[in-house]
Amino acid sequence: IKMQEYYLGKWDKTMTAKLSAEFDKDREEGKPLNPPMKKLDGISLPYLQLNFTDGTICDLNNKPRRTNVLYVCFAGGKNDIFVIKETSTCEYEVIVISSELCKHPKYRPQVTGENEINCIPVDDAPKKPLGLVKMETDSFKQRHLSTFGDSKSEHMFAVYSIDEYKDKDGRMQVRVELRPLDSDEDDAELKLASALDVDETPATAHGSPAPSTEHDSPSDDHHTPSQTSGSSSYPPPGGDHSTSPSPLGKQDARTASPDIPLPVSDFLQGKACLHGGQDWWKYKFCYGGTVEQYHIEKGKDGSTKKTSISLGVFNKEAHIAWIKKNPHKRPRPLSSRTFLFHYYSNGDICKETGKPRETQVKLKCIEKKGTVSMYLLEPQICQYILGIDSPLVCEFIDKVDEYGLLE
Repeated sequence: IKMQEYYLGKWDKTMTAKLSAEFDKDREEGKPLNPPMKKLDGISLPYLQLNFTDGTICDLNNKPRRTNVLYVCFAGGKNDIFVIKETSTCEYEVIVISSELCKHPKYRPQVTGENEINCIPVDDAPKKPLGLVKMETDSFKQRHLSTFGDSKSEHMFAVYSIDEYKDKDGRMQVRVELRPLDSDEDDAELKLASALDVDETPATAHGSPAPSTEHDSPSDDHHTPSQTSGSSSYPPPGGDHSTSPSPLGKQDARTASPDIPLPVSDFLQGKACLHGGQDWWKYKFCYGGTVEQYHIEKGKDGSTKKTSISLGVFNKEAHIAWIKKNPHKRPRPLSSRTFLFHYYSNGDICKETGKPRETQVKLKCIEKKGTVSMYLLEPQICQYILGIDSPLVCEFIDKVDEYGLLE
């Protein structure tokens, strides 16, 4: 087992003494203690901040890593880390829940009063809007039916996510995403994603109520390496591109059916790329081209700076050799084929391993109309799995050869 360790910041006794002296001075001068507030799960909580500095040098900006540790009061907390995230390049924020902080009255959660709003129907209107009644009914069913089976197909399904959003008329709606648990492999993959707290981004939206999915034309620009993680909406492909004959034959390269989120021919020719990720790092996939992670930073003057890293480039010979070495990655028989694996190799060199980065791209056919869901895993250092679930894949999954490639 090889372990890579980085210090995200340090704190010592002198820093504790300095902070304690600052509190003593404010108390002696009669200054009131007004802790800053942080909203967690919709609740504003006062916090105590410790700034950890002088961590391991960051290879992206050559500066020491630093971390702001925020302690918040939680009655059942045992100094557990609630969340850790990278707020900017090699700068982090850690939120720790602790019952010790609750001993100080200023750091206890503030009690907020609630004002009741009574709604009275006008004239012969129902007591509750029909949309609200339907939403409450559906919500109740989902809370009490997290998994269910289809007696005809003997497939099991699980509630993957439930989101609320406003429709175009301003009414609240509920979106429920169901995922099939069709095989041990899919089940294991979902468990792995959950265990790694993966940012699985449905192009119909991740973390945000409203769906979105996007594609663009691959750029010829080359960028400096970095790290990343990423969803997708679809503007028309930009720029002029020379096209090769579509493996789908008669399908119009500029027309997508209502079930498909973008023209399949554009996708297969690498002219329409998929983007994912809503955190600091994003990722981009071009079929038959590259897998890239990137971050775009906006300057105060309006300029933008892009940091990117190649996670792999598609090479037909390398892919075929990989399939032969890993025969379980070959396409399944047509009767049971729902996904394909493609191998993208020779990405940017990984500093930790000294080897090029590589990515297995799992293209899965789903019948969820007009969507693309993407997620990125890193089960081993600089070795990635990019999952793409979309009806796009259904358009060509039955036309590939023994290596999962279109002729």
